Amino acid sequence: MVARAGSGKTATLVNRALFLQEHCDVSPDEMLLLAFNRKAAEEMRDRIASFVPESMPHVMTFHALAFAIVHPGKILYDEPEGPQSQSRVLQTQIDRYVRDPCYLDEIRTLMMAYFRSDWERIVSGGYDRTPQEMLRYRRALRRESLDGTYVKSFGEKVIVNFLFEYDVKYQYEKNFRWNGDNYRPDFTIFTSGVVIEYFGLEGDPDYDDMSEAKRGYWRKKPNWNLLDYSRRDLAADGEKGLCTRLKQDLERLGISCEKLSEDEIWSRIKDRAIDKFTGVVRGFIQRCRKLSLTPEQLSEMVKNHDCIDDVEQRFLNLAQVFYLSYLEYLQATGEEDFDGLMQKAAEKVAAGKTEFRRKLKKSYLKSIQYVLIDEYQDFSELFNRLIRALKAQNPGSRFFCVGDDWQAINGFAGSDLRFFNDFSEIFADSRRLYMPTNYRSARSIVDVGNALMKNRGVPGKAHKSARGKAVIADVADFSPTPQEKNIDLGADSTYAVLRLVRKIIDNGKNVVLLSRTL
Repeated sequence: MVARAGSGKTATLVNRALFLQEHCDVSPDEMLLLAFNRKAAEEMRDRIASFVPESMPHVMTFHALAFAIVHPGKILYDEPEGPQSQSRVLQTQIDRYVRDPCYLDEIRTLMMAYFRSDWERIVSGGYDRTPQEMLRYRRALRRESLDGTYVKSFGEKVIVNFLFEYDVKYQYEKNFRWNGDNYRPDFTIFTSGVVIEYFGLEGDPDYDDMSEAKRGYWRKKPNWNLLDYSRRDLAADGEKGLCTRLKQDLERLGISCEKLSEDEIWSRIKDRAIDKFTGVVRGFIQRCRKLSLTPEQLSEMVKNHDCIDDVEQRFLNLAQVFYLSYLEYLQATGEEDFDGLMQKAAEKVAAGKTEFRRKLKKSYLKSIQYVLIDEYQDFSELFNRLIRALKAQNPGSRFFCVGDDWQAINGFAGSDLRFFNDFSEIFADSRRLYMPTNYRSARSIVDVGNALMKNRGVPGKAHKSARGKAVIADVADFSPTPQEKNIDLGADSTYAVLRLVRKIIDNGKNVVLLSRTL
């Protein structure tokens, strides 16, 4: 059932379960309703209980079903606002290698490279992106320097890394007053009265006018010297050439530039570097678990992977060591994470062990005749393995799945739309039905959604007669001003959103901003 937003997916599952029970004489023990999160499962359970409180079918999450099949000793997971048991174990495994001199040297070299170069592909987990996609992705990212300063461009990153490595004390974007407005030059060296500007948008007429005005501002300051560079300097001389020129200019102004040793640099960034490194490794391992990769499969993937540079290759080599160590820990302790729990549950069912036990009640998957699945667009290989095993043990079971491919936003957690799109191949003799009517939103909202997803399937239909109001802004037509660019917020779309928010607030209205991550 392809059900668009606001069409009543949960209500459809609940009513189907009630209909089977009340009108088709299906026993509640023969029905299994599955959801992806506890809240959705509880909602279905509560709705059914309001009609037939004494005849409750099996209603649970996929992970609860896997737990009822496997009954592991201890589950490792991170609670949103509570203990972080999985992260703690991963941290412990990584710390073992950080304390090992053989591995510490490689980790240190890798982390130094991370802060000196563009390592966003590894941090983001974008192992499946093409080099072209990565270039587009990088342009939208903030950049972190050796000393932890976030800058707006690669040129600024070259400069701040130079200042850090040569132990030149500076302040980034220190505020000055200019004709009553705030002005924040890129780098200020107060002890010597030097300001450094990197004009990274050179070529834009308005930006060039502003750059010339800044030069004029500093010419009127007798106790200050301005050093300015542009992306033309970086393009002509490269990173090394820009650093050489910067060193000459600073020494000409009486600023000593003695480079720190690698050991001195490492001692200053060590704690932050290791924290960053362990965070990236945790994300890598969790992604591998979502994909159910064995160490051998991971090794084969790395072998065939087109690394963007030597830094990524070295990281992947180390990450394989950490992944194997984590799996060995789980094997030795008998502990399990949610992804491993799903794998073990599928293996047990495939081997013919269909008993699942919740509290004191035993049940058997071979007795399940009807399986109803919510939010099917979030299906992943882990869930598919369990369902495939269930089907093999009970070929006569019937499946009813509800989802919306327009709401598929959990790819980061391992979900894959191929299960949704290839439903008829996975479930033979199946039918695809549609619930396009949106009972929740005004007509204008439905129209905007349809326009956004044009030619991507059956459009939604508005049930409400009220038109409502939707204000549409084309971000492609947006260009941040130099003043907005002085505020380091990353992607251009962020500036556009803030400008829209300010306009709405100025009109006396409230605003709600939604984002997958904070």
